[in-house]
Amino acid sequence: MKRYRFLKFSLDTHRNILDFDGLEEIKKEIIKDLSLKYGELNFDIKLKRYKEIKKPAISVIGEHSFLLEDIFGAYVMGNFYSATTAACCLGERIFNDLILRLAQYYKTSPHYKKVYMRKAFYSWSEAIGILSDWKITDESDELWTAYDRLGKIRTDVVHYQEKEIDLQSISFEAIRLINSIIERLFSLEDNKEYFIYFEVPGELFIKKEAETIPIVKEFFLPNCVLVGPAYELSIEKDTNRWLVNDNNVYESREVSDEEFIELRNAFRETLSKKL
Repeated sequence: MKRYRFLKFSLDTHRNILDFDGLEEIKKEIIKDLSLKYGELNFDIKLKRYKEIKKPAISVIGEHSFLLEDIFGAYVMGNFYSATTAACCLGERIFNDLILRLAQYYKTSPHYKKVYMRKAFYSWSEAIGILSDWKITDESDELWTAYDRLGKIRTDVVHYQEKEIDLQSISFEAIRLINSIIERLFSLEDNKEYFIYFEVPGELFIKKEAETIPIVKEFFLPNCVLVGPAYELSIEKDTNRWLVNDNNVYESREVSDEEFIELRNAFRETLSKKL
């Protein structure tokens, strides 16, 4: 009867607001906060760089969410080498996290013996090959393309070569690539096939058939709460955390996604009539 409701996610609307017409007072507050964060010296240039970066859309919260902010900050401050190498490092951390956490679901894979007892992968081609065989990506997929290009950037900036590198442009490209990797793997927009997508206004649920997909189990479900159609949410005043109230006793039967949505919408309508 129950479904996983997506509750914890990463969303930053500041860049979008700065691009909108209007909302001038909110823009002033955002710009004030940014000037305090990055410093007033050459702030116009920093703000320009800040607005250049297009952050991934609403996405799963994970280690990448916080490390990405460090990368963005380095770019905004003009620390282009730091931003570039950090973007490459994050790409490597992500494919290691994927392989090591998902391996338990691919024990019949010929790669399992390589993964079992390994603590990390350092060969990008080997790692992407494993993810390809596990159908996480393939050569026609933008994830593969992004990793292939980011790997080449890593080689250029980490290993000494007798050629000049335009660090600002290459750091911007590295950020664009790591953004696309995160979007492809973890964004709610790029993974709509996993979700009952806002068929209940303002609410996202994992489809029943998606609950057993390895990447959903490991990376999406931990950001969800399991609820029935008659649950209610409130916010704890002291911590601003969501509180879930679902002490209801439900029928011991399975329902389709469509029926769950009907039950949920009907319950919300009942609630609205009481208010």
